[in-house]
Amino acid sequence: MPTNATQLFLDPVTLVPGATELELVQWNTQEVVTLTRVEADGIKTAAERFTIGGTLDANAPYYVRERGTEGPATALFTTAAAADTTAPAAPTVANLALTRTLYDPSDCGFTELSGVTGTITAPDAVVLGVRLTIAGGAVTTYYLPADSDPFAFLGGCDSLVDLPAEADVAVAIWAEDAAGNTSTEVTAQARVAEIDMRTSDDGGCSTGGGGAGIALGLLALRRRRRC
Repeated sequence: MPTNATQLFLDPVTLVPGATELELVQWNTQEVVTLTRVEADGIKTAAERFTIGGTLDANAPYYVRERGTEGPATALFTTAAAADTTAPAAPTVANLALTRTLYDPSDCGFTELSGVTGTITAPDAVVLGVRLTIAGGAVTTYYLPADSDPFAFLGGCDSLVDLPAEADVAVAIWAEDAAGNTSTEVTAQARVAEIDMRTSDDGGCSTGGGGAGIALGLLALRRRRRC
């Protein structure tokens, strides 16, 4: 994490259960850095997005806790020695596809899911931004990498988009780092393919079978790690 980091993508429920507001604390000095939750129309993320309200110390450990308390706390990272002003390299995209999958009515909570699939190579990315533009508007989603190689991106219910079948979609993909540096955008056009997983059976949750992962939108990302 560079000393000029400007943003964090966190899951408060997992990090500090019960917390309504979070703050960042330098472990050695106990200096508090404000975290502000970002809520922007048209932007969906796989985790809560926070801005960092100050410059971080170099080579220092930081943890997160509920604002104004002494804990509990969760260690997050140790900063690098300096600021980062270098934009990540532009991602490369392979096998990009957009899908709309139909399911039988059931107690699973959905009858259709839209998704994005592909393999993304994005050196030095902390998050991957994807903007989908169709007639009537655009939606931006930030995908977070899992600790695996290739990195797997799986959007939750709050990061899904509604893609009409056979719609032509303009896709823009970019890499973004913790300091807010962004790569140039890679653009493409894709048509939404409809996948029918409906059956004539009882329509239970299992009817989606192995197609559920595709419908949720799985993006694989390969990248280099940067402190």
